[in-house]
Order: sequence, then C-alpha cells, then structure tokens
Amino acid sequence: MKKIVLSTALLLSSMLYGGGNYIPAPEPISTPVVSSSPSQFYTGLGLAVVSTYGKKLDWFQATSGQDRIGAIVGILGYQFTPNLAVEGRLSYGSVSGNFSKNLNASIFLKPSYNITNEIALYALLGFGWVKIDGKNGHADIAKTVSPQFGLGASYKIEDNVDIFADYTWLLHDKKSKSLMPDGSKKVSHEAFTLGVNYHF
Repeated sequence: MKKIVLSTALLLSSMLYGGGNYIPAPEPISTPVVSSSPSQFYTGLGLAVVSTYGKKLDWFQATSGQDRIGAIVGILGYQFTPNLAVEGRLSYGSVSGNFSKNLNASIFLKPSYNITNEIALYALLGFGWVKIDGKNGHADIAKTVSPQFGLGASYKIEDNVDIFADYTWLLHDKKSKSLMPDGSKKVSHEAFTLGVNYHF
C-alpha cells in the first residue's frame, strides 16, 4: 500500500513540475493607478507700452499727436490643445501719459506654431473694450468695443513657465470723442507687451 501511495505522489509531482498539464497559480491582482491630467489653465502678468495717437505713430520720436503710456497687463487663459488657447486680458495704463490714460479688456483666440520645443509663434484674434480718458485738461478720447488682433512669440523656460513678447492693435482709426492734440478726429491705440505666463 505504501508503494502505491508513493508511486501516486511521484506521478503527481512529475505532472506539476515536469511539464505536465497543471493549473497555474493565479496572478496577483494589481490596483490601477489613476493619474489626473494637469490643468490647462494659465495666468500671466505683463508690462506694456501703450501708444495712443491720431494721424501718425512714431516709435522713435514723440509728437504732439501721440501719447506713450506705461501699463500693467493681467492675463487668464485656457490651453485647449498644444496649438490653440483662449486668452483674456485686462490692462490699465496711466504712467507717463501726457494727455490720456486707458483701460482695456480683451478676449482672444490664440493659435500658435511651435518652432522648437521651447520657442513658439502665436497670433491673437478677438475683440475688446477700450476706454481712453483724457487727463491734464484734455477731454475723454474713446469708449468703444472694437476688433483686436496681435502677433507674438514665447519662450518656455520651465515646463510650466514661459516668457512672451507681443504687439497688439487694440483700436485702429476709430472716431474719437474729442479732437486729438494734432487735430485728428480719429484715434488708434496699440500696445507692446513683455510678460510671463504660469501654467497650472
């Protein structure tokens, strides 16, 4: 009897470990790791030089018909894809203006093109509200909604931080509420902005 039991045990052992048919041990169950995708929201801050003029803008020599104003720009955006975002901007300028101060609120569609992993070119296409008040005895100049557009470039210095520079046309050849100092009845309003964006 002992020989039969021993023979049966050896047979089962050879089937389990010698290539015979056997049921493998169940695989350990692993719990999937749920990773949350990063937010596509970003915010930014910029400093701008805003030019308000009547007949002609001269960047290199101030004229009586133009005013150059320092402004601060706040930005809030959402990146839908790597090459498309929507961006809102709010700016206020009154520094060093001779006859004006301004408040601008804009909303832009922002398509971009990546030249390298760090450098991108972009456009700003949208509309905004422009308010240009007079100062130093000058009458108010404009309060209107207008199409707006711009061109710019950005450079990524960290995964979630980039610096940018752009030029925006906020108001072009619109009828002014009062005569400009050069006698023009129309006003234009443009901005050159340097800033930084932080992506959450």
